[in-house]
Order: sequence, then structure tokens, then C-alpha cells
Amino acid sequence: MANKCLSASSNCKPKDFIDFGLFPVANFPTDQKIFNKYIKKNNFIKKKRLKLKICSKCKYLKLENKVNSRILDNIYEKFYKYPSAMLSQIVPTRDDLFLEKLFKNVNFRRVKSVLEIGCYDGYILHKIKQKFPKIIVSGCEPSQGANIAKKFNLNVKKKFFNDKTFKNQKFDLVILRHTLEHIQNIKKILTDIKKSMNENSYFAVEVPNVNFYLQKGLLEVFSFQHIHYFSSKSFDVISKDHNFSIFKNFETPENLIFFLKKKHDYKKKKSSNFVKLYSNKFLSKIKENTLKIKKYISKYNSDEIVLWGAGGFAIAAICLYKIPITPKTLIFDKDQSKHGLTLLDTRSKIMKIDNKLLKNRKLIIITSYYSSQILKEIKKIHKRIDVMQIFPKIKLIKI
Repeated sequence: MANKCLSASSNCKPKDFIDFGLFPVANFPTDQKIFNKYIKKNNFIKKKRLKLKICSKCKYLKLENKVNSRILDNIYEKFYKYPSAMLSQIVPTRDDLFLEKLFKNVNFRRVKSVLEIGCYDGYILHKIKQKFPKIIVSGCEPSQGANIAKKFNLNVKKKFFNDKTFKNQKFDLVILRHTLEHIQNIKKILTDIKKSMNENSYFAVEVPNVNFYLQKGLLEVFSFQHIHYFSSKSFDVISKDHNFSIFKNFETPENLIFFLKKKHDYKKKKSSNFVKLYSNKFLSKIKENTLKIKKYISKYNSDEIVLWGAGGFAIAAICLYKIPITPKTLIFDKDQSKHGLTLLDTRSKIMKIDNKLLKNRKLIIITSYYSSQILKEIKKIHKRIDVMQIFPKIKLIKI
């Protein structure tokens, strides 16, 4: 976008907001030997300063120093792993909540075709097809998730979306979940999406709610993969600039869900009152949270600690919350595809959940968004152990 802010219609000037220091370009588990060889061969960078700018007018945060999109796309496509709901590797709480809102707010009697951009393993498309068998569903996904979707006979193309991906096809519903924040050029993708929509099509979007993270002083949402950080207000700016009308919106609260239509085709409801952006107390809240975490874990030795969850959240916990890990630190994850991989340059390999290994452990740190689900799993172990939860609130729980 030519404009240095979110809005294409106003001359905003985002200001420096926060500098997190050096942060890994790949914020997910990898085989470090293969990854380092790949990085060296392609002359890619492994770390860069993670700095954000803020626009108070648009209620929006953005990366100041992006990583080259070609580098990110290559690394993401080759190394990214995420648990699959279709393979029962994860309980899809967030996905099911989105489906609940989707089925309540979209008139599916008018929907004959659905496109999901960034559909991963096709779980959302699968559920729509289950409920409405006559609907034609399509998707695109650049990662290995596309291969999973294809195994379930879903029409998913393994590629990034543009206006040529489904050339000459129009869809009655376009879904874009946890993808827009990754896109370099918002104007282009929204223009391409509109080309794929009929005059009366629905457009459903879900993005992280930056206001939630600012208010709580939580850091796990910040990475080089997330170029944009939206609030309800900033998404209202997008809709006006690109001629969409928001007819329903929800806060979950860590995510935002919007249902839109083309503005000229929908009678717009009265504008919502948007809350302020909770940015003023963010730095003090981060300090408070970091000190709280440090105080909790200072009571335990490294060989007494377990990290449960080995995704981007765990990277944020180590790099941003400064949680120390050593070769003696156990790292658990339910996703078999992560077993044997490592986080960052550590020697602690990710392992399957094994109750026997917990014998001499005294603290489990939940390094995942799925805190409540993991907490239930921990309770089933029937072992007296302390658990530190980071999301959605930092607290120590005695089991």
C-alpha cells in the first residue's frame, strides 16, 4: 500500500510503539540441523529486531521492519507445522466457535459455493459440507495442511491465493480466518477477494484482537508472521476503504469475527462505538507480567520444569517473557509431527506426553492458547504438581 498506515483514505503517520529486540524469523519448531543448513544455503536471516508502530487514529499496530515476504513464504511452506483438527490432533475450540457464529449469521439458503482462503486442513470446509451437503466447497492453503485436506476429498489447492487461483469462479461465501494479519498487501488481497464474490456474497473474517493483548499485557500474538494487528476500529477503517459493510461483529475476546457484504448491496446498520486502544499501560503491564512469571519459576530448578505446548506461543514465552530453558527442560506436545524437533537453537527436543517423565517434575508451564484443554489433560494424570498458565491470565495453579 502506498499509504504508510492502514487507511487508504487518510494521511496517517504511525509512531514508534515498542521494540522487542531480536526475535526469530521462524517462530515454530524445526529440525535445527536441517533448518540451519537451509538458512545458510539460501542466505536467509534467522533473527531480526521485532519493532512495531502504532496509529492512534486507526487503532492499529503494524510491523515496522518486515521480513522479506519471499523469505517468510519459503520458510513457512517448507517448515511450518500445526496440529490438524481433521486428524484429531487438536480439539478445535476456536474453529467451532467460528462455525457457531457463521451458521447463526449467514443465510445458507442463499449459499451454493464457499471459498476459504488459508484453510489449512479444511476443517471449516468439511463441517460446512457435513451440514449442507449440496454446497460446493473450495479452498487454498500453501502449507502441508493442503495435503491433509485432499486426503478427505476436499477441493483445496496447495498455493497462495490471488485473483487467478480460482479464475472465472464466483463464490457466495468467502472465508478468511487468521490470514489477513499475515498478508503484506491488504489492498491487493481484498481487491482479489472482491473479484471472487458475487454481488450478494458474504465475506467472513477472523483476526486476532490486538486490544485484548494490549489490555492484558500478553505477548504471544507478536511475531514476524503477523504484519498487521487489528482492533474493531481498525477493521471498520478497512471496510470503509474497501467498500464493505460490517453487518455483524463479535469479540471472543482474543479474536475478532466480522461478517461483511458489499456496501452498495447492504443497508448499513448504525455504527458501533469502538473502545479506546489499550496501549498506554501496555509497557507497564508487560513488566508486571514478566516479573510475575520470573517470581513463579524462580522456585524451581530447570530439571523440574516442563513446557506443555511447542508452537509459536512457546517461542514467545522463551523470547518475550524470558522463560529460560536448558537441555534438562522437558517440552511436551500432542502433535506427533513436532516430536524430535527443537525450539530455537536449544538442545531440548519436543517429546510426546509421557506421564513417567513427570515423576521428578514440579512445574508445568502451559505454553499454548489451549490452556483450559491442557489443564484438563494435566488433571487426568492424577499427580500433585504446580501449573503456571500464561493465557488468558498469568496464574499459578496447584494440582
